[in-house]
Amino acid sequence: MNEAIKLAIEKGGYKTVSEEHWKQYGVKEFIILDPLFWQALGKALGWNETDKLAHDLHSPDIEPLWYLFAMEYFDLVLTGGDTEKFWKELLTR
Repeated sequence: MNEAIKLAIEKGGYKTVSEEHWKQYGVKEFIILDPLFWQALGKALGWNETDKLAHDLHSPDIEPLWYLFAMEYFDLVLTGGDTEKFWKELLTR
């Protein structure tokens, strides 16, 4: 998660408190809830605003990639999934 936040700030233009502050005071949990963080992370990872995917093959709803990855992360948190694995895979795609 720390690397993702750092990327969003440095390469995605995410505006937040300093790195020292979010590491020291646990602000990262709040950053992860911010849609602007996910959009900046997408920018840092080279996702285009036009990159979109359907939720599943039967869904007519198409969402931006940043939204789908955010929802995947939140689902893992709520179900006790492996969030460390999520961040590793997300950052190496």
